[in-house]
Amino acid sequence: MRNLNLLLVEDSEDDADLMLLELRRGGYRADYVRVDNAEDMLAALQQRKWDLVISDYVMPQFSGPAAMKLLQDSAYDIPIIIVSGHIGEDIAVSAMKSGANDYVMKDRLARLVPSVERELREAEVRRGRKAADEALRESEMRLKLALEAGRLGTWQRNLKTGAMTWSQITQEIYGLKPGEFSGAFKEFESLVHLEDRERVLDAITRAITGRGPYQVEFRIIRPNGALAWLESRGQIFIGADGQPERFTGVTVDVTARKRIEFNQEFLVEFSDRMRPLGNPSEVLRVAVNSVGEFLRVSRCLCAEVMTESSEIIVFRNYRDGVDELDGIYSFSDIKLPLMNSVLAGEAVVVDDTMTDPSTAPAYEAFFAPRQIRAFIIVPYIEEGILVWTMAVTAGPERRAWAQDEVELLRLVTERTWMAQKNARLYEAAQLARDEAEAASRAKDQFLAVLSHELRTPLTPVLMSTYTLQADPNLPAKMRSAVEMIQRNIQLEARLIDDLLDLSRITHNKVELQLADIDVHDVVRNAVDVCRSDIDGKQQQLVLELDARHHSVRGDAARLQQVFWNLLKNAAKFTPPGGRLSLQSYNYKGTVRIDVTDSGMGIDKHLLPKIFAPFEQGGGASFSAKFGGLGLGLAISKATIDAHGGRLTAQSEGKNAGAVFTVELPTIPRANGQPVTIHEKQHAA
Repeated sequence: MRNLNLLLVEDSEDDADLMLLELRRGGYRADYVRVDNAEDMLAALQQRKWDLVISDYVMPQFSGPAAMKLLQDSAYDIPIIIVSGHIGEDIAVSAMKSGANDYVMKDRLARLVPSVERELREAEVRRGRKAADEALRESEMRLKLALEAGRLGTWQRNLKTGAMTWSQITQEIYGLKPGEFSGAFKEFESLVHLEDRERVLDAITRAITGRGPYQVEFRIIRPNGALAWLESRGQIFIGADGQPERFTGVTVDVTARKRIEFNQEFLVEFSDRMRPLGNPSEVLRVAVNSVGEFLRVSRCLCAEVMTESSEIIVFRNYRDGVDELDGIYSFSDIKLPLMNSVLAGEAVVVDDTMTDPSTAPAYEAFFAPRQIRAFIIVPYIEEGILVWTMAVTAGPERRAWAQDEVELLRLVTERTWMAQKNARLYEAAQLARDEAEAASRAKDQFLAVLSHELRTPLTPVLMSTYTLQADPNLPAKMRSAVEMIQRNIQLEARLIDDLLDLSRITHNKVELQLADIDVHDVVRNAVDVCRSDIDGKQQQLVLELDARHHSVRGDAARLQQVFWNLLKNAAKFTPPGGRLSLQSYNYKGTVRIDVTDSGMGIDKHLLPKIFAPFEQGGGASFSAKFGGLGLGLAISKATIDAHGGRLTAQSEGKNAGAVFTVELPTIPRANGQPVTIHEKQHAA
C-alpha cells in the first residue's frame, strides 16, 4: 500500500468514505483530514504537508471553485481534483480552466485512482524540476571549485603570440580527440555556431580591453555535426609591461542544463497556447506543429487508438518535407512486439529502424517507404485502456533520442489528450448553447404570433364596449356590466402582452408600475374576475383575509394577474362542489396569501418543475382536457420574483388538493381589520 497525505474537502461523510474506499482498492493508504469550509481548509494547509486535495464542487458552506482559489492564493503547489455528482460539462470545462487538475464524477469513481496517480506523478515531476533548478544554481556558485569533479575544461591563450592551449577535457568537450586541436584561434572560431560567433568574439574583445568580465554561453558544432551548448569563463592576466599577456579560463558543457531549460520553457509556452483552445482540430494542429518544430523532427502526429478494431486513427500530422501519414492503420502494419509494448503503456524509442530487432523485419515494407529511420511513440493509458498516442519520426538518417526528449513527449502527450477532451467538452457545450438559443428564438417567434392571434378578436369587442358606453340611455346596471367587460378585456390584452414578454419577464427585465397598494383589494378584484367560473361549478369560496399588515409596494395589475391566474387554476382543477379558499396572514415582515383548493392535486415528482414555462404537468391528454399553454404559473412566479417575493406550491399528491402561497414584503402603513367571508355558490 502507498501512503497518501490527503486533504479531503467534502461535507458528506458517506461520500468521503466511498472515495477513501476507492483509494484503498487502488493501493493507497490515505492519511486524511476532512474539511467543509474555508477556515478549516486554510488551517489544514498550514499545519501539514499534503500530497493531494480532493474537493466536492458544491457544499452548503463551501465550494470547489472557492477551494481552488484558496489553494492558488495560498501559493501551495498541491494538485486538486474536483469530485462531484452534479457538475455539468460546461462547469467541468470552467473548473479545469480555473485551476482544477482533473474532475471525476461521483458515479464514476473508478476514474479516481488513475487521476490521482497521474496528478501525483505530475507533482513529482514539478518537484524534480524545482530541485534541478536549485541544483543548477548551486553548481554555478561552486563552478570555480569543481574543475575536476565537474569535468570543466581549462584553456589558455597567449595574447602576445595568439597560440591557444586546451586541456584534454576541453578537447573532448569540443568533440576532438586528444592532441587533435591545432592551437590556432581560427580553429576555435570555426567551431562556434555561426549565429553566436560575433557575440563570443565581442565578449573576448571586451575582456581583453578591460571593459568587462568574460562569461558567455554559446553553441558549437562538433566535427560529427552534433550541436552542444557551452559556458566559458575567463580572466585576463597583465604582464610586466602593463599590457594584457595571457587569457585563461574554463569551459563546461551545459547542453543538459540548457535542454532542461528549453524543455521547461517549451512546456510553459505549450500549456499557455493550449489552454484557451476550444476547437479539437485546433488543439491537434497546435500540438503537432509545436512539438514538430521544437524537436526538429520529420513528423509529429497524434492518433486515437481503437483497441476493439485494432486500428490507429491518425488525426493530425506535422511534416517537414515528407509525405502525410494521416489515415487509419491496422496494428498488423507494425510488428506485434512493438505494438505489445505500446498497448502495455510503455514508450517505444527506436534510434534506427533498419537495425533495431523490433523494427528491422518491417523496415523495407513499412518504414523505408515512409522515410522513418527513427521514432518515439508515447502511449496514454486511461482507466487501464490505451486511448491516445503521440509520435515523432526522423529520417532519412538515424537519430539517437535523448531521455529528456522522451520525457518531454510524454508530458506533451498527456496535456494534449486532456486539452483534446476539454475542447470536445467545450465544443459540445457550445453546440448545446447554440441549440438552446435557437429554441429560445423559436419560442419568442411563437409567442409573437400567438399574442397577435389572441389580440385580434379582442379589438372589436373592446370597441363595442366604447360604443355602448357612449349611449346615454344605457341602464345603470348594464353600464356597470359593460365597464366590467371593458376592464377585463383591457386586463386580458395586458396579459397577452405578458405572453409576448415572457422571456423578458423571466430574465427580470420587466418594467413594473410600482405604487403603494393594498394587496387585499387586489385579491378581491381577482375574485370578482373569477366569480363566474366558481359559480358555474357550484364551488364554495372562503376568503379569510386575516393579515393586519397588507400594504405592499407593487404593480396592482400584474399582481391581480397572479391571483387571477392562481384562482382560475384552483377552480379549473377542482371538481364541482369543491372548496376553494384564500387566506392572508403575516410572517416575518411579509404578507402571505394561500390559494388552497380541494382538487386533483399535483404529483410530487412534478412539483419541482411546475413553474417552468409551457409545463402543464400531465402531458398531451392533460392539455387536451384542461386547455391552456402552461405559461400562467411561469409568468406568475416571474412577477412575484420581480416584486422581491416568493411563489411556492405544495401538494400531497393526486386528489389531495394543492396550496399555492404568494409571499410579498410589506411596507409600513395603517391597514384595516381582518375580514372573513364565507360564500357558497349554487347553480341556478
